[in-house]
Amino acid sequence: MLPPGWEEKIRAIIERFPPPQKEEILFIWEKWIEANPQSPFYSDWAEFAEQYDNQEDLYTETRVYIKKVSIELKELEIPPTIRQRVSKVLASVISIVLVILLALSRVARGSD
Repeated sequence: MLPPGWEEKIRAIIERFPPPQKEEILFIWEKWIEANPQSPFYSDWAEFAEQYDNQEDLYTETRVYIKKVSIELKELEIPPTIRQRVSKVLASVISIVLVILLALSRVARGSD
């Protein structure tokens, strides 16, 4: 059984998926919840959801969203370390600075 609040968090994430995949992932999620998941939940989810994915195809959008749910479950189950949090914040700041610098260089080149 999932800890309290996790099901609502994951359901909220699934609700943000695009319509065709949202219904499919919600269906798989409901089936997984009925199957009484065991810890570690992220790997149990990945194994369960794998049977609903077409393994013959190299790429499917369903597989991407199944992986997204797995990642969210893993983040809930294994909280990120301080180092991981800091690196995520630094990456965000660096990307914003890069976008600003690219915009400024475009403006500077446009004025020439």
